[in-house]
Amino acid sequence: MRYYEIIGESAERDVAMGGKAQRMASQVAERIRNGLKADAETRLFRDTVLMWRMETLGLTENESALSEWCLVLAPNQSRGGWAVTGATIRNEKAIVLDRYSQVVVIYGLREVNNFGGGILATEPTFVRVLAHEFLHMLDILRLDNIEVKPDPVGNYMDRIDPQRYFNKPLEYNARFHDLVSSLTSVGASAPEERLDLADEVGLTGDFKKDLEHLLKPQDRDGTDEFLKWLTEPRRKALLRRLYKLYQHVWALVVQAEVE
Repeated sequence: MRYYEIIGESAERDVAMGGKAQRMASQVAERIRNGLKADAETRLFRDTVLMWRMETLGLTENESALSEWCLVLAPNQSRGGWAVTGATIRNEKAIVLDRYSQVVVIYGLREVNNFGGGILATEPTFVRVLAHEFLHMLDILRLDNIEVKPDPVGNYMDRIDPQRYFNKPLEYNARFHDLVSSLTSVGASAPEERLDLADEVGLTGDFKKDLEHLLKPQDRDGTDEFLKWLTEPRRKALLRRLYKLYQHVWALVVQAEVE
């Protein structure tokens, strides 16, 4: 796979990747909410943060390469308020210990203790932001596996040029998955649960009718800003990809109804 091919994934791959990122994020949030102790209290830039190894979070069983990654929960006072945000950072300068090549950071920690980490994991946006960063993580893993070095993601300097930032393949792919998380959750669900979930999401089988609902921003998720800065070729690619994904997921819903 070439780096730029991730902007035009197949519908089957979108369901698989989106479902996997959502399951991983839900699992991590549940474990931290239930009091899973951090592996370390360490420093990230000027902040004291909590750090979990991916092994501790139970994510390395089928992804051994994740042993080189860690998750960090960090304060975000300097980022303007307490909204939950995230970043994926290359650990080239050993900013978080020495053994990790990549760091997933979730900003929003109010108290630097394990109880504080549990509180953050109850925030409604925590799973969504974590799933977004895990999409970056999964993309970097599969690109690195074929010796392709992707552009850095989570680079704050890209925010100076939002069009460049939102149209970069890795960010575009994760933002697309943010947009279609309801669709991929239906597609990745067990057949016996799929009909109820499709009703809950509001799928009708009519793409044009459902399109406005699918593109509606959810909980300050950045959808408006993402769509605003897409180049025309990227916008057209997004609609084609969304249509293919919708048709694939609806076919799975019909199949579940028949069975």
